Amino acid sequence: RGYFPGRKKILDLNTDRGCPYQCGFCYNIKFNNRRWRAMSAERVLAAIEQLRKKYNIDAINFVSDNFFVDKNRVYDICKGIIDRKINIAWHTDIRVDTFLEYEDELIQLIKKSGCNALTFGIESGSNRILDLIKKDIRVGDVLKAHKRAKDFNFVTYYHFMLGFPEETPKDVRDTMKLIKALREDKNTTIYGPSIYVPYPQTPLYYRCLEMGFKAPDTLEGWTNYDWGKTSKLPWFNKGFRNYLSEAANASIGY
Repeated sequence: RGYFPGRKKILDLNTDRGCPYQCGFCYNIKFNNRRWRAMSAERVLAAIEQLRKKYNIDAINFVSDNFFVDKNRVYDICKGIIDRKINIAWHTDIRVDTFLEYEDELIQLIKKSGCNALTFGIESGSNRILDLIKKDIRVGDVLKAHKRAKDFNFVTYYHFMLGFPEETPKDVRDTMKLIKALREDKNTTIYGPSIYVPYPQTPLYYRCLEMGFKAPDTLEGWTNYDWGKTSKLPWFNKGFRNYLSEAANASIGY
């Protein structure tokens, strides 16, 4: 994987579930009721050591909803990896505001423990849309976090989405502008922009219903959900749908 150049035995590991934040597009609000629960740091370290011993893995991708909720737990895991001399590389996702709140000393410890890459969920380059989806960050925060990540020599990955209800061409242009700015760094990768899907019982889902969205009535309908063929987002006319698709494709070349 791109997160771990030179590493051959990589494993996904889930050590916590749920997220206390309120992003309006996220399943966590309903599915986990914004509750976060996690394995203790000691249990995580024991699992890593066992996997190293049994399978000789050399990298771990923590597939958490929000690995960094508990600062003390993060400290104990990173300190334990170092103290036990566990030679492991690792990666996970982190929120922009969390990354900005963590002290320099803890960021340095995270890096020293083997984390050389971080992924951020940005979603939009429009402050208006960031407010709409309750992301609790601003575009300025993204640029500040990006600079800080570069100062600590992290390889960075960013997720973006298009197609939110009430999104305008200006919002899309703002997103593309931010993507272009982030891509000026050669160690940055952009995921997407993907096209927003209104997951059932999320806050934005209900706004989508108000705007005329008709959800698939079968599970198969959701698995076949496709922007270009079966997705029907009624707040966009055909011209704007094409505009979004072109913007998403154009971002690959930025």
